[in-house]
Formats: sequence, C-alpha cells, structure tokens
Amino acid sequence: MSDTFWEVDPLSMWRDGQAFAAQLQMDFFFEARRFVMLGGQAGPIHPRSFRVQLRCRGRGLDPTDHMIVPFHEVREQAQRVVNAYHSQLLNDLPPFANYQPTTENLAAIMFYQFAQALAHLPVEVCGITLWESPTRAISYDKVGGQEQRISAARQARDRLEQ
Repeated sequence: MSDTFWEVDPLSMWRDGQAFAAQLQMDFFFEARRFVMLGGQAGPIHPRSFRVQLRCRGRGLDPTDHMIVPFHEVREQAQRVVNAYHSQLLNDLPPFANYQPTTENLAAIMFYQFAQALAHLPVEVCGITLWESPTRAISYDKVGGQEQRISAARQARDRLEQ
C-alpha cells in the first residue's frame, strides 16, 4: 500500500454536492393472511410469512456522532408500520377496502407508510422489497422522483409457478 492509503478525510465525502449517498437497509418480518379476487371469485384465505426490506438514503452525517441516524430510531418507527399488519387479515384493513391485497399493492402502501413514519428523521425512504415467500418478491422504489413498481421479481415468480 502507498504511504497515502490512510490519508482520507471521511467527512469530505459527506459534503453537499457529492455524487454519493449512504443507503441504510433493515429487514422486518410479519405474518398475515389474505385472499384475492380472481375472475370475480374470491380465492381461499391463505397465510403468508412476509419479509420486508426497507431502504433509506441518508441526508448527511450528524456532525457530532458521524452517523446518518441511529439505527434504533429508524427501527422503532418502521416496526410500528410492520406491527400494524402482523397477524391481520389484510382484506379487513382500510387500504384494501378498494384495492386487492396483492404483494404489489401492499408494497406500494407500505412504502408510503414508511415514508410518513420516518419523515421526521434525516433519511428518505428510497425503496422497499416485500417478499411473500423465500423466492418471490416485489420491489417498490423511488426512481427519479417518481415511485415505480419493479416487476422483475413478479415475472420470476410467475415463471416458477408455471
């Protein structure tokens, strides 16, 4: 290694105008049940073990602690969102009065709920991935200022189920 290898000013990497951002990620788990309407018919109520990964971008470092935000502050607020779904029949929850509780819709709704719950912290929710099984997931990400559902995982799921 060169003599200058350790000559790094970490704080300079966090100054405004830099093209980099740190991304904080946390995983949460919850159990819920749901049914979906297919062709006008209600499918069977079935349980799901969901895993949700929350991704947030830092808005900069705290000048004293040199961290974006303490992990426990994000976890406490995000866990409240997750707890609202645990052990519930998703169809009975208010967001699903007009929408099916598909993984796509649940991911989009949870994205906005996380963003609202964390709005007072120095992070921006930039995406979530919601797994409905160990092999099937939907990601909902903030892209270029517009939230978009990413369907690659859904397409992969459909191929596996065929």
